[in-house]
Amino acid sequence: MVVEIVDRLEDLRILSTPWNEIAEPFGNPLLRHEWFVACAEAFCPPQQLSIVIVRSKGKITAAAPLVSVRQKGIERLELLGCSFLFEPGGFIYEDLAALEELVEGIVALKRPLLLRRVPSSAEEIRLLRGRSERHAYTTVKETEGSLWLSCKGGWAEFESALSSSRRACFRRAKRRAEAEGKVQFEMVSPDAENVDRYLEELLVVETAGWKGQHGTALQLNEPLKRFFYLYAQAAARLGLLRLGFFRMDKKAIASILAVQCAGRLWVLKTGYDEKWARCSPGALLMHEMIRYAFKQGLEGYEFLGIDEPWLRVWTDQAHAYVSTRTYPYSPKGLFGLGVDLSCQAGGKVMRRFK
Repeated sequence: MVVEIVDRLEDLRILSTPWNEIAEPFGNPLLRHEWFVACAEAFCPPQQLSIVIVRSKGKITAAAPLVSVRQKGIERLELLGCSFLFEPGGFIYEDLAALEELVEGIVALKRPLLLRRVPSSAEEIRLLRGRSERHAYTTVKETEGSLWLSCKGGWAEFESALSSSRRACFRRAKRRAEAEGKVQFEMVSPDAENVDRYLEELLVVETAGWKGQHGTALQLNEPLKRFFYLYAQAAARLGLLRLGFFRMDKKAIASILAVQCAGRLWVLKTGYDEKWARCSPGALLMHEMIRYAFKQGLEGYEFLGIDEPWLRVWTDQAHAYVSTRTYPYSPKGLFGLGVDLSCQAGGKVMRRFK
């Protein structure tokens, strides 16, 4: 087996077919090639890509989608896109032997490594701890989980399992909306030619909500906006993109961007117009999206993001994730460890005096 570093966007682009062949069994769109190409184009300046791949007889058998990031004087490797999107991630591999070779290649780089929000049961975490224990200082900590629900059993059974008070809340919210105008729930699967106009509508809705007020809406963040446009266009070409809208007299007042992949619906972006908050358009649209997943016969619904109280209306099932930091026993690694420990200590002192 041979370990290589892919450090140019054009070299990453041509790996689409072999990458997705390896990613397919993982059943996760966030590990597919189009996700990381969009991340690289939107977030990664030239010369920062550091994607580690393993080849066996010329065929790619494993890949670690990494990027070189410099913060506080420390240059470390991180999962591509995670610092911006904070979504779960990880490595892809054909078999355990390929993963072992991949981990060996990463450890041999002797560079500080940060992997955020990797599944707690991931083999790469176990192997990284084992391979690096004699060559590096490694920490593994629990981090924010993400909620999901099973769509087995049918919609009627699922909805009836919700509390009676919650079902009543949904009915009251919908009646309030219907008193204001004509209500419509719309689910679209746009193609590459018309996806942009739907995205513009989604951005308008999101900016009208609390994200716009707090300056975190996509319209106000050019790198994130570019990522979602690039990724949505790629997902639309592949037939994966699903956009949900709650319309009041044809005007969108809530929106959800999702992808349908591997028998599940994966929610990537939500937003609603604060003007209509009393009608709970965001919650009503989420409820309709879950209904869609059941009616489509999907296996599950992935909320992504982090575990938030308002989402526990529908489920209490959560994926567990960890974040791991590895500091090689080298000048750069030990310097990085010292800086991080100093920052953590400083943070504790500041919180104590608040």
